[in-house]
Amino acid sequence: MKKVKDFFEELISIKWLLFGVIIYCYGSLLRKPILGYSQEHSLLINGWDITLQLMNDMYLIVYLIFPLLMFFSLQSTHYQFSEQALIRIGSYKKWIFHSIKHFWRNVSPLLFIWVFISFFMMIGLPYSSIWSQFSKSEIFLNTLSDVAGTVQQPVLALILQLFLLVVTASLLHTLIALIYLFVKNRSFILFACALIFFGGVSAFKLLPVKLSFLNPISYFSLIQVTSSLTVPVVFLIILISIGITVFLMNFVDISKLKFYSLIKQFGPMIVYLILCLSGILSNANSIRSSDATIWDLFLLSYRGTGAAGFSYSSYFFYCIVFFGFIYLVSLFLVNEIELMGYYKLIRYKSLYRWFWSWFKRLLITVILFIVGLTFITLTIGLSMGLKMNLNTTMLSIPVSDLLTHFLINSFLQLTFYILAVFILIWSCKDSSYVLILISLFMVLMLPGLNSFEFNPVGINSFSALIDHSIIYVATLLTFMIIASLLIIRYFFKKSLKFK
Repeated sequence: MKKVKDFFEELISIKWLLFGVIIYCYGSLLRKPILGYSQEHSLLINGWDITLQLMNDMYLIVYLIFPLLMFFSLQSTHYQFSEQALIRIGSYKKWIFHSIKHFWRNVSPLLFIWVFISFFMMIGLPYSSIWSQFSKSEIFLNTLSDVAGTVQQPVLALILQLFLLVVTASLLHTLIALIYLFVKNRSFILFACALIFFGGVSAFKLLPVKLSFLNPISYFSLIQVTSSLTVPVVFLIILISIGITVFLMNFVDISKLKFYSLIKQFGPMIVYLILCLSGILSNANSIRSSDATIWDLFLLSYRGTGAAGFSYSSYFFYCIVFFGFIYLVSLFLVNEIELMGYYKLIRYKSLYRWFWSWFKRLLITVILFIVGLTFITLTIGLSMGLKMNLNTTMLSIPVSDLLTHFLINSFLQLTFYILAVFILIWSCKDSSYVLILISLFMVLMLPGLNSFEFNPVGINSFSALIDHSIIYVATLLTFMIIASLLIIRYFFKKSLKFK
């Protein structure tokens, strides 16, 4: 009872009364033109049209709600952190949960007043449990059309909006708390918050509606994110963000030296995964409004380049996905070769056995990678509302041929890349040459060079099927793999003779 009493005493304080007046005045300004337009054009409206628009208004969120949330977050980190509190709580991780609790104790009046005023705006309007004619219309005053077309009932939309607010605000505070714990510098955390705010405002102003999901502030509004993504994808992104946050929270109690070591180890992989997922989501979003199928997304994502045409987006995405994977493999190969010594020769008794010990693991990794890419791409296509038809609208290639080509020839292509990288590292003993080799591969994919009949680079892309058959691509890659293995055999024999 004391906590409830304290909460209502806080609600009647000057700062929250002033906040309530601001929300009420803004809601009244929002309500007036909607009522006037609906009466003028005889469009039926209900209370949800005002309530949900006020709860989702991006100008209100960007210029009032978001700055207040960051202020209270800073108050719950910098001003609540002390060595005495840390000793009492027990660990940095527990302190983060403690700060989240303190953050919501400060922020809950804000959310309560915002929701209360939003419902107060319903007074004088008809109530209905379904969407109104106004909310389904495409007029400029209505921002609910995408939500009305996605979510069945307004009540469910309100629940989703509240859930989105609570989770996004909690993630924002946790991010600020993590940054503070890593740097423990007041000036730096203020600079970081300013950067987050001005970055979000700039993205809100400059990014087109279809790319609004790239702006973190957009996740405070269900209306804003559903204008560019479907509800399942939005919550998938939130789940991934929660997973990354929890992952980082498990490292706040370790030493900085060990943390930097882990960042160095896992950082490239995390960046790579984010780039791959962003590219697939962007491709899915670009064809969502058409009659495209999930196989069109599959085709568009891994189209690559060919003699028949060139696209910068396809070219760069191919480089990110496949050459990015090879770069990560090269990090493993450099470490494996650097650790190569007499003790490994004694253990494996042969260079060939040592080679096969890690090469077979890489082959399994390649298989899992290709199958995983296929599964993730098709799943994102389904989540974005693309059709499940077993055909493509972009190329007259059967789906069975697409799958066969991608699964088999991508395996052969990546195997060839791995062998080429290994040959370079083994012969030059310098990992810096790997970037030169990858750059050479990228050049060989450019228009003109990629039309060369015996060019083995990038031919696992779907563009290669325009000029070549699946069997031709598989035969060429198999020949290059055999040639690479023979070169490795020659180097091993030369190394053994030298020893």
